[in-house]
Amino acid sequence: MIFLAFDILCIISTMVVFGYTLKKPNYIFSVLVGISCLTTSLIVGGSYPAFDEILLFGLTCSLIINLLRSKRPEEDNLKRQLNNRTGVLFIVYLILNTFISLFLDFQISNLRFILLYGCLFLIVLYIGKVPQDKSNIIPITVFCISANLYAWVFYWIFLYLMNVDWATQQAKTWSGTTYAALVPSVGLLLLLLIENESNRKIPSLKYQVYFFTSVLASILYDSRVLSSATLLAFIYLALRKRSIKGSFVLLILLLMGQFAGSLMVASNLSVNVSKIGGITNPVDQLVTLTDSIQFVYAPRTSDLDRSQQINCSTKLIFLDSGLQNKVFGYGQNAHKDVMRRCLPAENQALDSQKLVRPVGYAAFIVDFGLFGVLLLMVLVFKSMQSAYKTRFGAEKAFLILWILSWSLVTNDLDHLFIYLVLLLNFFGEFKAKSETVQK
Repeated sequence: MIFLAFDILCIISTMVVFGYTLKKPNYIFSVLVGISCLTTSLIVGGSYPAFDEILLFGLTCSLIINLLRSKRPEEDNLKRQLNNRTGVLFIVYLILNTFISLFLDFQISNLRFILLYGCLFLIVLYIGKVPQDKSNIIPITVFCISANLYAWVFYWIFLYLMNVDWATQQAKTWSGTTYAALVPSVGLLLLLLIENESNRKIPSLKYQVYFFTSVLASILYDSRVLSSATLLAFIYLALRKRSIKGSFVLLILLLMGQFAGSLMVASNLSVNVSKIGGITNPVDQLVTLTDSIQFVYAPRTSDLDRSQQINCSTKLIFLDSGLQNKVFGYGQNAHKDVMRRCLPAENQALDSQKLVRPVGYAAFIVDFGLFGVLLLMVLVFKSMQSAYKTRFGAEKAFLILWILSWSLVTNDLDHLFIYLVLLLNFFGEFKAKSETVQK
């Protein structure tokens, strides 16, 4: 019943996006920002986090129709829209690689990625032909990032009231916790940069609520990446603002959020005790924050498989592949089979249908090879360079690297927000009003 509701919601939302952007093509970029910040974690059909991709398809269709209606662009406009040559080359390479993979080894997921990359290609190439009103990017981003987090916490509460353990619903209606935590984690830092536009020493009430809810979510979903972001936001505020009052407020909210989250988790475990097998001490939830600090240099046992995937995929490409596979990779989705070599020797003889599902970095380097990695590195550098030219440029450049680090802990190659940042210069466009006026 829940699956059907999500599917119906997706269809209705797509029709709304298509109709709105068809009528108001100047807001295509703004709608794209909203989609990537709000819907990337929603799953359709009970299988794929493709809610945002379907909305993207509706938006792309409206863009095509608006282009067909418009007059043929002049040559100088065509040159101007090709300023993002690196982005165009990158997405073309992904499309060609996926098309070839589709014919060599057909998989349904290849069709999904062709649709995703194809829509992104058309948007990157042609959105410059339609003048965009980006004056409301900041309020749209703030609203959608906040709604993403609050809906995620409400989802946990809804499952609790339905006497359902959230862990059993991962990747069924909402993406797994690491994938889902990307946008809320970025929001912790990005919204704080907006706060820094003013001279206030204490974060606004809106940000305080967001911070508290983020801490709460990190405990409810046992998300170490989100708890890392809350700690990072606290440290940044203390160093940047040097406000004792502001730091004290966030510290109190941090402790309150952990306490409230621990109580809610303990209550949930008691309700689902027959499924879990016992009640965990609520104090154990506080260890999440410590684990986050030690994640890089002292990963816990559950993270060892990620480290092994990263090391093995790198070795596969650099040392154990022929020249063609080394340069161009094994093809879209090939990692699911190729990386079976990374399994322990006793498990490599498993049934051929047992596919490996590695983190994003491992999947990308195996599928697209060194050429794909090189294009990605150039694209990242250009995105950071563009973001650095705006206010709080160093922080925005860090956020780009922060977002890319997700590929080390989850497979996020279909996350629309990442492509918004790399292909459409989101942080470069995310300017304060003062910067816009100066221009």
